[in-house]
Amino acid sequence: MQDSRKTQRSQELRIFGMPVLRLISKRQARAGVLLFVAFLAATRISGALLVAPALIFPAAGIAIGGLFLESVFLWPFVYLAALTGYFLDGAPLLSLLLMPVAYTLMAVSGTVILKRIGVDPILRRSRDMFSIILVALTVSIIPPTTGLIIRWLNADWFDIVPSTVTWFSWWVGLMLSILILTPFVLRWFAKPHFTRTFPQVAEIIATVGGVTLITYFLYWTEYVAISGISLTYALFLPLFWVALRLGPRFLTLSLVLMSVTALSGVYIGIGDTTLGERILQTELFLNVMAIIFFIVVTIEEERRVASKLLTTQIDSLHTALDQLAEQDEAKNEFIAVVAHELRNPLAPIMASLDLLKEREQDKENRETLDFMESCMLTVRRLLDDLLDVSRAHKNRLTFEESVVNLTAVVQKASASRQHTLKERTQSLTLVVPETPVMVCGDSVRLEQIVMNLLVNASKFTDVGGRIAVTLSVENTTARIEVSDSGVGIAPEMLEHIFEPFAQVEQGARSRKGLGIGLALVRQLTEMHTGHVRAKSKGIGHGSTFIVELPLLIDQERVSTQKLTQEKNESASRGLVLIVDDNDAAAYSIGRLLELKGYSVEYAYDGTHAMERVFELMPDSVLLDIGLPDIDGFAVARAIRAEGYQGNLIALTGYSSEEDRARAKEVGFNHHLIKPVGMADLRRVL
Repeated sequence: MQDSRKTQRSQELRIFGMPVLRLISKRQARAGVLLFVAFLAATRISGALLVAPALIFPAAGIAIGGLFLESVFLWPFVYLAALTGYFLDGAPLLSLLLMPVAYTLMAVSGTVILKRIGVDPILRRSRDMFSIILVALTVSIIPPTTGLIIRWLNADWFDIVPSTVTWFSWWVGLMLSILILTPFVLRWFAKPHFTRTFPQVAEIIATVGGVTLITYFLYWTEYVAISGISLTYALFLPLFWVALRLGPRFLTLSLVLMSVTALSGVYIGIGDTTLGERILQTELFLNVMAIIFFIVVTIEEERRVASKLLTTQIDSLHTALDQLAEQDEAKNEFIAVVAHELRNPLAPIMASLDLLKEREQDKENRETLDFMESCMLTVRRLLDDLLDVSRAHKNRLTFEESVVNLTAVVQKASASRQHTLKERTQSLTLVVPETPVMVCGDSVRLEQIVMNLLVNASKFTDVGGRIAVTLSVENTTARIEVSDSGVGIAPEMLEHIFEPFAQVEQGARSRKGLGIGLALVRQLTEMHTGHVRAKSKGIGHGSTFIVELPLLIDQERVSTQKLTQEKNESASRGLVLIVDDNDAAAYSIGRLLELKGYSVEYAYDGTHAMERVFELMPDSVLLDIGLPDIDGFAVARAIRAEGYQGNLIALTGYSSEEDRARAKEVGFNHHLIKPVGMADLRRVL
């Protein structure tokens, strides 16, 4: 990259000494001829209007634009055109020698500056327009300064320049040429092709034509004001419209047409001042208008480009979000399938454990079975938590609102963890009020909150450590505190531990569990319009988790609802039909129900199930959803349509809200998630 820049710089420094034919291509040679013709024509027009070729108003902008687009190596064509123009006008020898060099130097230096700055000829950045304005202000000094030197060296100044032309007016004219024509040449020839619809063409003709028409009235007629208000102010409306709506391309066209119309009107001679004064005033006005509206159009173009970029980024973001949503849906579907596949083998194990516990009398063996049941419940809880986090993220968690005695919930959750804590020789201290603490919520979800906090406390507390659960009431708030003497939490992690799958780095402990328990605690607490927070003095100082829930103040509502619901088992158990293609799962549940006094029959596919239902007319049907021939939803819909009115229970590994809603729609009374134990069966039977 540096070598190429050095090569380019050395070529530019040797421009005047290298053969032209070795530097330019045939296409550039044709462009050079066109540049020569355009420059010379502009020179002759200036001379014909008696402004003198020294001004060469249009030629300066054409030269810089042409050299920029094609090649700076075309400078000889500019020099020859200027030399020819001065020769045809019979300029004195000193002017003939120096002035073409001055104009060529102006064009080359302006081109090199624009290329060095890196001007984009499309002119969409304010930097591009400010660069052109800078070039117009600086390089346009070269010809009038050279002319001043010629005047000082030789008295032939007035032979080539009228007495009305001063250094300042000469500089202003050249600056106008660069400001007006250089952007026009760059914008129109860098990207000559464009498409417009008919309404857009009509808009262009109306606005650009409006600029030209108003300029015509100002400089060609005596109608320069309406009710004493100059028509100059009327120019701003179409020019602003062009700048804000049509962009740099048509603004440059409008300014060229406005300049040509204004200056040609000045040359006609309408006005009370001399020609030189009128030219200077007009050129100053056109320079100011060009600078103002070039700034406006580039600001609008930058805004438009930024808006398009922002729109593109937003579209990309929407696409990414859609992809994330699809991936999230696929993940949830995968979790549901995995949970189903894991629950299928767990179901017969759970039922068999209940069956063995009913038969076993030996105390040591019962303790072993209790331990096995605890492990099974842990696996089941992990599956439920994993699914619940996914559902909570999509706001699909089930929530059955009722009046709940929080004291009983905390006691039940603490009792259920006693066995695990005993294994780790961890002590649990439970402090609850003697009176009920009533809240409005879901008792199952509230118990899940306390259970997850206890599991977390046990996990991060060493063997022999202490755990305390305290339930208290403060004003209108119920507060549950779960404290431990464990490893503690670093201050910077206190706000992150409630994020899904986030875990505190504490050696081997960090790799135990899924990192979803505390995330679920926060989501469930917020569902109960409460909030949870963690406290810790740092690593090695234990931690405390505080859950605050609003108390139920409406005592009349409490009195109208049952605080506890006891399920009375019927003296006559009734007949239960178990439909499951997994014969091990069906048999284990059946044997458990038989021990509890139920009569049990079996079916192993959907077709057989429909026949057995109307053959036996059972009191309850435990119906698996994933049957090999007909899914359980179709079986339920069919037997309900045929008039079966018994207790229909879905038995499945799928637990999404869609599955529950569909089960209710086809006629199921209950929806059980595998694996099921005797407590689940009692509840639905």
